[in-house]
Amino acid sequence: MALRLAQSLNVIFCVVMYSGGMPILYAIGFLYCVAAYWLDKWCLLRGSCRPPAYKEDIIRMSVHMLPVAAFLHTLVAAWAFGNQVLFPSEWSVLKPLAESVFGITEEKYNVVMEAYRMGQMDGVTWDFCSARFLDFARKGAWLLMIIFLASCAYYLVYWLWAVLLKPFLSPFAFLAKEGVFRLTKKCLKRCGWHRLLQLLLLQSQEAPTMPYEEAKVEMEAKGMTSSYRLEDNAKYRAAYKALLHTAELVKQMTEKSIKSSATVAVTAATSSAKLEEEVIAEKEEAKKAEL
Repeated sequence: MALRLAQSLNVIFCVVMYSGGMPILYAIGFLYCVAAYWLDKWCLLRGSCRPPAYKEDIIRMSVHMLPVAAFLHTLVAAWAFGNQVLFPSEWSVLKPLAESVFGITEEKYNVVMEAYRMGQMDGVTWDFCSARFLDFARKGAWLLMIIFLASCAYYLVYWLWAVLLKPFLSPFAFLAKEGVFRLTKKCLKRCGWHRLLQLLLLQSQEAPTMPYEEAKVEMEAKGMTSSYRLEDNAKYRAAYKALLHTAELVKQMTEKSIKSSATVAVTAATSSAKLEEEVIAEKEEAKKAEL
């Protein structure tokens, strides 16, 4: 599963990333998804043994990676639509914003692009990238530039929060959430909507009730755990068997130690009695010898 998911994500990333400049990739991606679905289904049902149990972690990680593909799609699409050789267009009203964000003016842009056309620049330099980023402010790509800048701001805030700010500001974030919740609750009470909200919450939380025995039968039929005992839970059944085995071993060892201690005590008592008898016999022999 992990291998197939990685292969599918590779294809999806390539399609989403480069489809802005090559729209035919959408059709190729669609055909791949259809073929992969039916081939994987056939292999799973006809040519595979029972797969191991997987958790939802792989799917969650893949879902969290899809916005990255959308971000790369925005970048490549804006790069393609801002290319004046392929899609010539005029400057939009967002040009001053792009100049301040990307750190390049229109005059410098003209100089860099002219040097690139004349072959005076070798390879892809930072000035050329800045000039091409400024092309995002063209009328053919201004909407993509807004999405690109919003995505950059989101990921910047996200990583700052995850790496630096979360350990220090998480209590304040919790207080802010509580404050917003209580303020919203007070506003709803003043407006008279709190009763309607309570009714909606109660209706959404209502669940059909049934006796425990019937619920237990239904849960066991669905393969769900119906008690808190370890032996009834499939996840902890191995631990329960290990605990039973350990308890039996401890019991056997305790019995052996008791038997061995009893044997030692009997042996010690026997040996002490023999010693006493020998001492008494020696004393009697000594008295006879004196007489």
